[in-house]
Amino acid sequence: MTLQLAMLFTSSTATACQWSTPIVIQLLDSTGNPIVTEEELGIQLWSNSGSGAFSSSLGQDLESVSINAGRSETVAYYRDSRSGDVLLSASASSAEASPNQTLTVAPGAVSTIVFGQSATPVEPGGVSNPIEIQTQDECGNPSPIGFELEFDISTTSETGGFDEDPNGDFGVVDITVILNEGDDTVNVYYRDPELGEPVITVTENPNQGWGPISQVQPVRLILTVNNLGQVAVTDVNENSLTTGSDLVATSQDGFVVLGFEAATKALEIDGDRVELITVENASSWADLPAGKVLVSDVYDFAPDGASFDPPIVLALRIKQEDLPKGTNPEDIRVMYSDGAQWIEMPGYVDEESGALVAEITHFSQYALVVSPATGLLSLTAWLSILGVGVAAAGAALAALTSGRRLTIKLESTTTSAQIGEKKTVTIKLSNKSGSLVQPRATYRVRLQVDQGNGGLSTPDSTEPFKDGAEIVLTHQQSSMDLQFTAVTPGRYVITAQSVGKLSIRAMRMRPVEGQIVVDVS
Repeated sequence: MTLQLAMLFTSSTATACQWSTPIVIQLLDSTGNPIVTEEELGIQLWSNSGSGAFSSSLGQDLESVSINAGRSETVAYYRDSRSGDVLLSASASSAEASPNQTLTVAPGAVSTIVFGQSATPVEPGGVSNPIEIQTQDECGNPSPIGFELEFDISTTSETGGFDEDPNGDFGVVDITVILNEGDDTVNVYYRDPELGEPVITVTENPNQGWGPISQVQPVRLILTVNNLGQVAVTDVNENSLTTGSDLVATSQDGFVVLGFEAATKALEIDGDRVELITVENASSWADLPAGKVLVSDVYDFAPDGASFDPPIVLALRIKQEDLPKGTNPEDIRVMYSDGAQWIEMPGYVDEESGALVAEITHFSQYALVVSPATGLLSLTAWLSILGVGVAAAGAALAALTSGRRLTIKLESTTTSAQIGEKKTVTIKLSNKSGSLVQPRATYRVRLQVDQGNGGLSTPDSTEPFKDGAEIVLTHQQSSMDLQFTAVTPGRYVITAQSVGKLSIRAMRMRPVEGQIVVDVS
């Protein structure tokens, strides 16, 4: 006989953070009639929510219940901290699972007011994102109110103003907005011509015991990058007009990446500071040189002609389906158009992503271009661009997805020295197997000596580095020779630690380090 389970709700709705009414789980025969089990039957309970739980007694959370021997049904309860529709079902090893049943979890009573989202920096004179004021239940679900309620909103700035219309005149320093009956959110906008960190405070009127609440609305110089709809933001120093931190802006599809180092100055053609950068798919472009084929989309970078100091990183991923048969990867180039012709730029393949990377100093149209080859592409050709041979095919293919694990190593011609004697210490960048790697970016390395009576310097300098000083391994530079000198005997530990790399995935290098011990007598 085929047995089946049925899940019956005494009510199809529940309240967030509260136990539902009893949910009856029945054992049925093939005709749909309740049937008594001869032995205890374990029932597994399931929901498609990651925030819900079951119980058999309105207490301990359970994943299963049982129908006792001699019975045809049992009872369970369900509770969820999130509001919305939830699918529930029950299953057993000796019976068909119950069909999914929908339980609607409604928000609980209003217990607090909150800002619906964190404040993002806004330019002086610019209009903020919507300031969402929301009523929520005890579990953080938006909860509509059953009556009309006023919110009094104020700012600590003497120059700021509010408006319910982002295109309004913002002539009101303090504003009162109304949350209508049946709603849970009301929006207001803020504008301030002065730099600062004004505090915005919201109080309900009449007082319900839900507030007041406050948050800072930063008014700063910022650089916004809209990369094919994906937005990234960084602060800009008001004195130097340079970026205050590293910034990586990646398009949603991952095919376009822009990387900015901290202290980058971005200027428009007329010398004004760049406030907004946009990346869009180009609709038209100049004819390609004869024999050249696009292997990426053409992208418009704006504002056109914007310049960057130091150069920023541009990474474009290859569209494999656009590669002509037999293409040699060494022939793929980053090119930009000045409106009349295409100009080739130096670039390289990033080992972690397989993208072509170039350092650019200005904006224009950019794309990946190749001259089709005549022969079939060999595995050797693809691997050679990563600096490995066919024998290392497995490691190279893994490097395309996970990247090479780089390690800083310190090596010396000797581990001992005399007082005042200069000894050569070489910093090398190598992979896990110990082979030297020519970096595809600029690495900063911090040097430290554990005792104050020893020092490091470059071979052509007589002045030692200060402890904690940084050196730079530039693009394609895999090692650097330094001189170590000590004025008192003892054991000296020299440490080199990576502190930064301009990477298209993140503005950092894996935190690796190396060290060497020098005995001075």
